[in-house]
Amino acid sequence: MSDPKISPALAKAVEALDGLVELVVELTTPESAGSGTRAEKIASRKADYASQSEPVIAKILELGGDVSAQTWLNGTILATLPKRAVSSLSEAGQVRRLDLPQSLAPDAQPD
Repeated sequence: MSDPKISPALAKAVEALDGLVELVVELTTPESAGSGTRAEKIASRKADYASQSEPVIAKILELGGDVSAQTWLNGTILATLPKRAVSSLSEAGQVRRLDLPQSLAPDAQPD
């Protein structure tokens, strides 16, 4: 699988797995307006996210997948998708990258 929108780790997982794959969909982020109050900027960012995410969520569901979580803050969707559909999802114009979910861990506290 040689698609620049699909991370090498996800491509490897898709080859190795049968059935469903859990993935993170990173959306393209339009340039947001630089003026306004903090609340106005947040509202604008949420509206931009909604316009970018709605067609992608519809595509995920159309391809037989499911959406587990989403966040406007970093423009991502956590989804489960049949492995055969990963390439089709990458073709959506709003998709910047598809990758495996990553675990977060707190930084080590200094002594």
